[in-house]
Amino acid sequence: MSELHVQPREPVAPTAQEQIQECLDKDEFHLALNKALMAIDVELLLDTLSKLNIEDVFGDQPPSQPDLLALLSQLPNDLHLNLQLKAEFLNETVQAIDLEHEIILAHREPLVRLLTILLENINTAKEHVTPRDFQRNLKNLRWATLQIISQLS
Repeated sequence: MSELHVQPREPVAPTAQEQIQECLDKDEFHLALNKALMAIDVELLLDTLSKLNIEDVFGDQPPSQPDLLALLSQLPNDLHLNLQLKAEFLNETVQAIDLEHEIILAHREPLVRLLTILLENINTAKEHVTPRDFQRNLKNLRWATLQIISQLS
């Protein structure tokens, strides 16, 4: 009788979502955010942000400047969808930008473009939300974005 040869299975790498959940379970909030940003999947990013407390992410130490730039790159699209979550994180992101940081100084022009796109998306979102939602979620974000642009210009 011939022997059955079973080849050992290669371990399956955890998915991005599994890696993020593992970070969240360990209270590694910045690492979870970074993994979500690196996946370049807006739905995964939004899912991750919905599981995070804004204070855990931006409280004592905000995310790295590259992660802030990635948030500015990925969150503004379709701003009126998931408005409250996006506006909350974008507002904190804009306020956490360190204009003296070497990464920001080196990426000044792309940052101005990202902030300009954010302003355009705020104006577009304004057409899709109630005045109350705009006041609550977008007015401060718009103001903070304009402040940063004026400081960079």
